[in-house]
Amino acid sequence: MVSVVHLLVPGRATPVAQVLATCEQKCTEMREAQPVCQHLHSRLVGIFDVLQRRCSVGSSLVGDVFTKFSTLVSEFIDFLEHYGEQSLVYRVIKQRTIVDKLQEINEKVGEVFNLVGMVTSLSWKEQFEQDTRVLNEVLEAMARDSTGVLRELKGFRAREEALLTLKFEVERREDEHGEELVLLMRKMIATIGGEEASTAALPGWFVPLYELEMETDPFARGTFGSVYRGLWKSGTAVVVKRVQIDSMEVDEGVQLKIVKELDKLHELIHPNLIKMFGASHLDCSFPESDFENLQEQVCNSTAQQYSHLAEDLRHDSLSTKLKAVISCACVAELRGSEVLQDAGVVAPLVALLTQTDEALTLWSMDAVGNVADNNEMRGAFAREGAIPPLLELLKTGTNDQTALAAYALGSLASGHDDNNVAIVGSGAIAGLIELLTGDTDMQRNFAAFALESLAEGDHEANWLTMANEGAIPALLGLLRTGTSIQKSHAVSTLGSLASSDENCVRIAREGIIPDLVSLFQQGTTNQKERAVGALFYLSRSVKNSKRFLNGGCIAPLLESIESGTEEQVEHAIYALGNLASHTTDNGKVIVENGAISPLKEVLRTGTEVQKGVAAFTLGLLSTVSETIRLTIGDEETMKLLVQLLLTTSGEQKDLVVSAVCYLTKHGNGDLQAIKSDAVVPHLVELLHRRAPKHQTFYATVLGRFASDEAFRTLIGIKGGIPPLVKLLRTGNASNKEKAAIALGRLAVGNPANKDEIVRLGAVTLLEKLRRTGTRQQKCTATTALADIEDDNEAQPRRTRRRVGA
Repeated sequence: MVSVVHLLVPGRATPVAQVLATCEQKCTEMREAQPVCQHLHSRLVGIFDVLQRRCSVGSSLVGDVFTKFSTLVSEFIDFLEHYGEQSLVYRVIKQRTIVDKLQEINEKVGEVFNLVGMVTSLSWKEQFEQDTRVLNEVLEAMARDSTGVLRELKGFRAREEALLTLKFEVERREDEHGEELVLLMRKMIATIGGEEASTAALPGWFVPLYELEMETDPFARGTFGSVYRGLWKSGTAVVVKRVQIDSMEVDEGVQLKIVKELDKLHELIHPNLIKMFGASHLDCSFPESDFENLQEQVCNSTAQQYSHLAEDLRHDSLSTKLKAVISCACVAELRGSEVLQDAGVVAPLVALLTQTDEALTLWSMDAVGNVADNNEMRGAFAREGAIPPLLELLKTGTNDQTALAAYALGSLASGHDDNNVAIVGSGAIAGLIELLTGDTDMQRNFAAFALESLAEGDHEANWLTMANEGAIPALLGLLRTGTSIQKSHAVSTLGSLASSDENCVRIAREGIIPDLVSLFQQGTTNQKERAVGALFYLSRSVKNSKRFLNGGCIAPLLESIESGTEEQVEHAIYALGNLASHTTDNGKVIVENGAISPLKEVLRTGTEVQKGVAAFTLGLLSTVSETIRLTIGDEETMKLLVQLLLTTSGEQKDLVVSAVCYLTKHGNGDLQAIKSDAVVPHLVELLHRRAPKHQTFYATVLGRFASDEAFRTLIGIKGGIPPLVKLLRTGNASNKEKAAIALGRLAVGNPANKDEIVRLGAVTLLEKLRRTGTRQQKCTATTALADIEDDNEAQPRRTRRRVGA
């Protein structure tokens, strides 16, 4: 029977109970709509409680009640996230929409009440009417409070946007609003802009932000902004240019100038939509038309034509310097830094980092970040002293300065160990973590990017420092509520931090796994890959197993195996293998979710790395039960493993040999499928030079081959006895045991092998093991000595051996 406890919310892969708890918190953010939302939430919780009680006693329920209930919870959380924390102006405009949506959800709740058979009445409608009446009264009072309205609208840009939005609704949509609401909006217009605002003309180009639906990620971007695909009004496809703004003081005069320019552009380009989200240029003396001309020149120039840039960067004229530094930023962004390799721009760019002109400083940091796109340039900037001024700007700069300082530092640290050490050693991590909750998206974007760069590679000290400085909750905040690019950087950084055993458990304890599943389901292709990478790192700890199984991770991992990128497939298989290695119960759940078929497909068609990891994971899953072992280890699989034993190398061969150990048993017929004259030399050679943790598997397979008389001779001829004796002498406990088993079997009925085993001193070693070893080792040594000392041509003794021998 389906359990409501494990019921997931559609589109989120998060348990209903967890989402209901989130709804309860978000109800408090709904201001005047808080009471009506809380009453709706209590009705949903009532349904959850009834379903939970019915499930616990095994009562039957209507088939689709779970689906309808989870869909309702999804609608409610979507509603709260969309309308929570919205501005007063927006809430006034959308008042009727908000009430209608709440009524719609309440009515659907009533339908589920009937399906569940809950005793109810029409009292919810009376409560709803009372709540909405209070909502309207409170909202009207807030809207008429001039002081409150103006307090919320901080700055010229916010007031202008609110004013235009209200005028748009009054002048173009008066029929859609009731008379009382229109009067209320006119009152707010007068409050914000004075009496003259009521008669001022609404610009023809103005469109409220909520009229546009934009894609999360831009399809093109430049230094000044990004371009997005979007939908306008009832579905008209449009292109939206979003201009990047900084925190430089732009006075009302400049804002009015921008408005006038938009008026002209609208007249010239009509009927195309032009919308500017209150943005301004980094430097108003460098018009966007000039910037676009400069980008075109950059694309059409040769490396030789950039030779003047170093001289211009040192020029006395501020405008010449600015044009040169912008050129450097554009060249590196559009063509890569290789064309600037011999232009001598590194030293003058570093010198400009300490200029007093803010626009010049900002562009210099942007240029440093763009030009530092390879290790040679990163090292050159560090040698010229770029890191100290960037660190100072990170600590003391304006919002835009701190953001671009983080960007430049992240670029300098990416893949460059020396710069990484220098930046971390100077205390940058604390400042970057603080920026994760900064005032602007640009700060949060670049801080997350810089931390991602610093967490790359094998830098465990960095991982622990970030965690101890508070990076984990801040990054989780971005993963849950940040922009698309912030989520991408956050998930990668958290994955790297989880490379530390301590952080691995700490991050999982913070509840990240449902967030990763949600990102996988709703994110971009790149975000899916990053989410699976993070799941791989988190899967390494046995302490996280239950969280994985309860968090709905298996399905995304299997989907990744079937349709993910190359790296995503590897990480997904590794994650399943890690989980299967923790407990047999984990393996059972993985098998029940249908993992065997896609893993076998990877074994047939994957890359060498993917095949090795798939073989290892299938081997681990075969330990779930004898039936599963036989299902996995069919003739085709065993032939594929033999082929991989002959063709793979390094770690992949180790993984395949381990799979053979799991999938075969001593004396069973399935061992015949892997016996091959060509395989033995590979096993012997690798037994010589593999790490101790892998030698166990090679010794085990040789021991199983030695059960066959023909292979006993072949192993001896190919030099398999000396490395086994060495393993008996110097190996760890497990290796000594496996070596003893193999040597005993090799001696049976084979005088040549027996003579070599004795000559190499194995008897003395086995006698010592029989005296001083563990109980299992003593038993194994006794059996091996008996096989070596027996002169009969008998088969190996049927002495009881440990499972897996």
